[in-house]
Amino acid sequence: MFEDGLLTFDASALEKKHYFLMGRMVAMSVLLGHPGPTNLENHLVDYILTGKTPSIADIPVDVVKRQDVAIAINEVFFSITHICC
Repeated sequence: MFEDGLLTFDASALEKKHYFLMGRMVAMSVLLGHPGPTNLENHLVDYILTGKTPSIADIPVDVVKRQDVAIAINEVFFSITHICC
């Protein structure tokens, strides 16, 4: 479920309810006074806790660990900010 410290998506783990179990373990840990996961980005934690969806402009690209995703974000942001009249 984690690769290089990053949470990943695995369809078979989803089908086997591993993500659900991981969520329950984290919730129980927090309820018992232990710290939650320390490798989650602040914007993701805020979304999980409050449901507030951050604007893409509010998330610095340098927090995106996957290079292909960072490149895609930069391309979208560039195309939005450089729309020709």
